Formats: sequence, C-alpha cells, structure tokens
Amino acid sequence: MILRNRSNLQEGVNIKEDYPKEIIEKRKQLQLQVEEEKKKGNVAFIKYDKLIIRKTHESNREKKEKRDFKITENTITKESQCRKNLVNNNKLYQISERNHSTNSRTTESLNEIITSDAETGIKYRRLQNKFKDMLVSKPRSKESYLSKKTLELLDERRTLISNKEDKERRQKIATLSKEIKENMRKDRKEERNRVLEENIKRTGGTKKAMKQLSEHGKEWIAKLKQRESYSTNRLSIQKLATDYYRLLYSDKFDSGMATIPEVNEVKENKVDEVPEILTSEVIKAIKSQKLKKAPGPDKIPNEMLKGSLKEISPVLAKLFNKILQTRQIPEEWTECHIILLHNKENPAAIEQMMQSLANISREVGLEINASKTKLMSNSREIDVMVDGNKIEYVKEYIYLGQIISPSDEMTKEINRRIAQGWRKYWSLKEIVKSKDLGNHIKKKTFETCILPVLTYGCETWSTTLYHRERLTKCQRAMERSMLGLKIKDRVRNDDIRTRTKLTDILTRINVQKWRWAGHLLRHPINKWSKQVTLWQPRDGKRGKGRQVRRWEDDLKQTAGPFWLRVARDRNHWKKLEEAYAKRHTELRDLL
Repeated sequence: MILRNRSNLQEGVNIKEDYPKEIIEKRKQLQLQVEEEKKKGNVAFIKYDKLIIRKTHESNREKKEKRDFKITENTITKESQCRKNLVNNNKLYQISERNHSTNSRTTESLNEIITSDAETGIKYRRLQNKFKDMLVSKPRSKESYLSKKTLELLDERRTLISNKEDKERRQKIATLSKEIKENMRKDRKEERNRVLEENIKRTGGTKKAMKQLSEHGKEWIAKLKQRESYSTNRLSIQKLATDYYRLLYSDKFDSGMATIPEVNEVKENKVDEVPEILTSEVIKAIKSQKLKKAPGPDKIPNEMLKGSLKEISPVLAKLFNKILQTRQIPEEWTECHIILLHNKENPAAIEQMMQSLANISREVGLEINASKTKLMSNSREIDVMVDGNKIEYVKEYIYLGQIISPSDEMTKEINRRIAQGWRKYWSLKEIVKSKDLGNHIKKKTFETCILPVLTYGCETWSTTLYHRERLTKCQRAMERSMLGLKIKDRVRNDDIRTRTKLTDILTRINVQKWRWAGHLLRHPINKWSKQVTLWQPRDGKRGKGRQVRRWEDDLKQTAGPFWLRVARDRNHWKKLEEAYAKRHTELRDLL
C-alpha cells in the first residue's frame, strides 16, 4: 500500500523495495532477458522473481483471424460433442466412422425411403432399421487405475511364479504380494479421489462420480415368489415375469386401441389446414433431448440423433409431414397409457372412488394394500371401507417432502430435515471425511449436496430462536466433523468457519425465503398460495399467552408493517435482501 502511494510522499523521502539475496540475484539475471525482449518490440518487466512478456505489435488482421478461428472451433466442438460422448462412454453407442465418410450416400438412401410408394408404417420401420444400421456397438473397456510401480511389481511376481528353479521364491512372492496389495489399495484410493474431485469441480454433485466408480452393474434379481415357493433359476424367473406382463397387457383391451377414427369422413371444407413441420423445428426438438439416457423400444439413443443431426433432420421432417398429409399413423404411435385423476372434495365419495380403484386394479392383477393406505382429515372423520377393510386415519403425514401435522409442525419438520441432512452427510463420508481432498472440494460438496437437504422447503418455514439454534448447531457439528475436530478441542466457531468457508445455513434460509416472498406477491396470476398469504380471518378468538409464530412476522421486522406493498417494488425489495439475510446476527432477532 505504501509503495503504491509513494508518489504522494514528501520531497526528500524515498522508499525502496527490499528483496532477499536469492531474489536479487535472480532479478539481475532476468534483467538481460528484459532488454532482449524490448529490442524485439515487446513489453517486458520483472514481477518479483518472474519475467512478464506481452506482445504489442499484433495487427487487426491477426486478431480477426484468431477470433474467426475461435468461433469456428467452438462451432465444430458443439457439433462433434455428441460424437465424442459416444466414444468416451462405455455403456452407449457410437456412430460408425463409415457413415461419417459417406454422409451423402446415407442421406440419399434415407431420401429414397421417404420418396418411395410404400405405406407410412412401412416407411417408418425402414427408417428405424436404417438408423440401427448406422450404429455400431462399442465394447466395454476400462482403463487400469494401477500405477507404473504396481504394474512392474506384478510383472516381477509373474516372473518369479514361472521360475520354479529358485528355491527362495516363495518368500519373495509373499513379500511382493504384500507390497502389491498395499500399492493397489493406495492406487485405488488415489483414483477414487481423482474422479470425485474432477466431478465435484465440474458439476458440484457426486452422482456421476459414483456411477463411474461403481465396480458392479445392476444385479439380477436373486429370487421370485411363485405361489407358495420361491424360484431361484434365472430362466424360471424370466418366464414368470414374461407370463405376468403378457397376462397384464393381454388383448382383451386391444379392440379399443387398434382402431383409429377415420378423419377422411370429415368434409374437407371443415378441416383446417395444418402448417408443415419445419426442419428447424425438428432440429430444435432433437437438441432438447438429454444425453446418456436409456433408449426406447426402437433402441436408437439420443447420441445418434444428435450426432447425425444434419443428415436425419430433413428426413424426419419429410416423414412427419407425410404422416400429416396421409393421416396414416404408424402402429408404434398408437400405444398409450391413460391415468384418470379424481378431483372431488366430498368425503362421502372417497369410499366409492377407492372401491372403484380397487375393482379396476384387481382386473389387471393389482391389489391395494390396506395397511399402507392412510387417510387424514381436518374435519369429521368418516369411516372408509375398501374390500371390507377399514382405512386408518392418521394425524400427520409427509406430502411433497414436508411433514403435514396439526400440532407443532415446524419443530417436527426441522428435526426431520436435520436427520435427513446427517443421513446425506454420512453417505458422502468418503469425501467430507477425506484427508486427501482439499477444503474447497468439501465446501462445494456440502453446498451442493448437503445444504439443499437441510434447507428443503425453507421458503415456507416460520422459525423461532429454538429452530434456528438447532440448525446452527447441526452445521457447526458437520464443520467440526469435516476438519476432524471435537468440542473438547475448544476451537472457536469463527476459526472453524474461516477454514471451511461454508455458507451460513441461516443466511441461506433467509435469502431463499425473502426471494420467494417477493416472487409470490409480484406474480400476475392469483395463485392459491398468494390468496392464503393475503387472507385475513374474520372470525375466531385470540388465545391466551404468546401467539404462534407466523410466516410473515420476520418479514415485517425488515420491511415494516406494509411489507406487502413494498414487495411489489422489485428494486426496493432487492435492496432490503441483504439486511434480511443477516438479520440473525442482530439483537432484535434474539428476542
């Protein structure tokens, strides 16, 4: 700071930087290189013990060429991203190199299928088979995580095993095996840490890392119950499952599914003209598909569609337009699933609805488990019978991840969130308790995977001092566990937070609640959540003692009694966000 302002010092006062002897010698050596670079026309200077060189004579033409090359490179990268994903992923498909070199011939063959005189369904199946021919399966290959030293030890042990003339080879093999086992354990740990750190830096989550590190695929079901006995034979299990679904989807309902109403019977003057599907619309639809997803019954993955986007998008657009013109739908498109939702609020109709659901489910081999079916009501409880079994009423249940209870709901929800947070924390024990991974990796894992679990649904919370202390203690305990500390070590919470640099849980809760409150009141649609917030009860009596904490009480402390009006001004509401986020540090919040 003093050196930056030395120009403002009084006359006669000089300040000079002092360097260690080693740095001074190095700066003298770099001074010669600085002079050489200046002769070339470059800007060069010494920064502590490093030489900084900047080129200044780059013409506008060179800059434009670099910029154009960067744009072209980015375009090529985006177009080839899907094809690279196919090469890098062991469990998916890759596009055949033969088809890349013969794109024109492939496009011609696809166009020949579309322009042929065959029916639409036949064209669709031919295209489907053609797409399958454009794919080649890639054999699974997993790179070894073993280090060079471990591989050399394995070769050495292999040589000793084959050399039977050496009498002392057993002792040497035992010693080598012990060393190999220890090295393999270290190599495996280093590989897992590398994969975890790489995925956490890129996505913040651990799902893809765990999938990549999984040593076993999905396991085949061990046994399946058949009447009174269990079947463990794989072929028998497969036959049981096949027979069950064949009976479940038997053709007794097919008569209504196979026939499609004739549209040609409608007079042409009453049918509105449907605009043609554009190629750009097909391209947009294909680009919106996610990668690394299981393909459908046609076995055509999204990677193939995105990788050959230019070749197949015009062909698909022609196919879709042909279907619109001829009004002939392929049979594969006639399969559908229909779900009927009951929307009546009359409690007396619940029994009839559930009995009807049980009767229909029984026809397809499904049964309602009465012991797992529960009811909850805030009014008179009416007995509901299903197949002669009385459905039990409960006082609380979990809906959309939050507990619904008429008594002390907030305390129960906070306790449940803390339990879920610890469960998630210990599931990531390999990362948060690791001594090899840095604190920045642990911080990103905590704020991406654990903190959202602790604060799920916090926008609707009305917390008291007791609830906030419970959440703070939970986070502090997790921070100590990350650093390997205990309470008896007597390390201050401020020092722990300086090392972990985690986001304070109360700050996160306040920010999310403040933003959601503003969004709720500014929304143009009059949603039920907005109606409940603005609703004022006109009847009832005030109970004795301190009243229950309301959701808007802490909002009024920051925005005032007219906070509903203030929230409609986005800019003003945004300015008050920081004050509300830090409110848990103020004295008034401790009351």
